[in-house]
Amino acid sequence: MPGRLPLAVRFAASLLAAVLLQSGRAAACTPELSESGLGGITRDTPFDAATIAGALPDCRVERGGGSSEGEPVDILVIKDGTTPVALVFPDWTGGIFSVLMQGSAVRNRFGAALGMRFAGVFGKSAAPVCVPGVEDSSSRVMCPVKPGSRVAYVFEGAWNGPDSTLPSPDVLADWTLVAFLWRPTPFEDPRWVDVAGFDPGEGPALAGRVRDAVDDPAALARLVVYPIVLRWSAGGGEKAVDIRDPDTFVAEYGRHLTPAFVAAVRDEPVGDVHIDDHGAALAAGRIWIAPVCLGEDCAEYRSGVIAVSMF
Repeated sequence: MPGRLPLAVRFAASLLAAVLLQSGRAAACTPELSESGLGGITRDTPFDAATIAGALPDCRVERGGGSSEGEPVDILVIKDGTTPVALVFPDWTGGIFSVLMQGSAVRNRFGAALGMRFAGVFGKSAAPVCVPGVEDSSSRVMCPVKPGSRVAYVFEGAWNGPDSTLPSPDVLADWTLVAFLWRPTPFEDPRWVDVAGFDPGEGPALAGRVRDAVDDPAALARLVVYPIVLRWSAGGGEKAVDIRDPDTFVAEYGRHLTPAFVAAVRDEPVGDVHIDDHGAALAAGRIWIAPVCLGEDCAEYRSGVIAVSMF
């Protein structure tokens, strides 16, 4: 998409611009960070200084600038008086891509505070899926607070390993929480892009559309990449039919649809989705989604539902 910066570049820009945030006096501008956003900033807020100022009436909002790999990056700086509190980065559509908070004036209810160690934030729970920084940000990693969250912790520490490579858990354990990062859409497991081959943000968004449409044969049919094989249980065995058009899919899928199947797909936690180089398997493989080449040279592709097993 023209003008669209890669995810890693935008992440690096967020971290590089963070040098603008310095400690200062006690702030009157003290917005609270939540899954919904920062104060009155939400997923529907445009990248517009006046609108953001209206959403944070106790704060000042000024235009700023940063760079990533030599490319200029427009930002908005949220301030308490003259003290920077947060940075707002645009996406390619005129909306907000992310908000970076590295000042103590920002409140949150996630149970972590700036200065905490990685091991103290995550304890002995399941290891989070983190994204390594690149270039000048290779000493930082971004870790969603939980699977499917819109908020991520940014940790910093010593690291001499290869660029774009995540340090081992033993190395990360002593890294320091230096910032919070919020995005209007949930942070994704990097395997959606690196392993399954989706564009950034595409895989989780498609999975969400599939969950919404799972009880509506006509809506799900529009997400299918044809031809597709539909399987179901019958007489203690398995039956399958090769489907090549939406009308046939609607008829066959609707005939075998059950409340149990719908619940299995809809109720699966985001973090439980199986991701590999074949795509992503929702609800233990009941529905597979993947990007599919449309020609021998793979110059174009379409992402959609590629298999359904109604067990």
